[in-house]
Amino acid sequence: MLKKMFVITFVVLGVIMLASCAANRSYDSYTKLTSYPSVKESQEISELYFNPSENPDENATAKKIVSSAENGNPVALYLLGDAFYEGEEYKEAAKTLRKSAVKGFSTAQYKYALANMRIKGKKTETYAFLLLSCKSGIKEIRVAATKLLVTIEIKEKDKEKAQTLAAAIENTYLPEFKKQIDETEKNFYTAKRKYL
Repeated sequence: MLKKMFVITFVVLGVIMLASCAANRSYDSYTKLTSYPSVKESQEISELYFNPSENPDENATAKKIVSSAENGNPVALYLLGDAFYEGEEYKEAAKTLRKSAVKGFSTAQYKYALANMRIKGKKTETYAFLLLSCKSGIKEIRVAATKLLVTIEIKEKDKEKAQTLAAAIENTYLPEFKKQIDETEKNFYTAKRKYL
């Protein structure tokens, strides 16, 4: 009898733990979806960056970009990483740009590959992110990434690893996120063309 009660208790606890894990996973997915920076916020960041005359306080602009980057906004992460790149702080640039690149922001994927080449990072990862940026909806990025891709000397086995890595990263994009990222990037480029 005692043995039977122990087994039943163990099974019930197992079911509760499994339900708890499933609930946590759904909660994680929900929080990821709800905490994802909106396209509107990304548009505001790019407008602020490209047209600082609306906000004459440059420190306020920088603080807003840094704050948005800390919250995971892909445009803000790209702008911050790009600032590090232009300041020749390539390690910091690579670290920051990668955070935007893994979210599917192809401009950051391309710039991350450039920063990674500067610090002589892993060729496999550089190649993988160039492959991803070759699928960009932005023609300039696609063309630049394709040109750079053919210049990289990489072993065939590393090329295969890079393709696997690129596919793995691409498979992490949730359709809702990818749609938002694509729209965000188009808005970013619209702002860039408008002000440059």
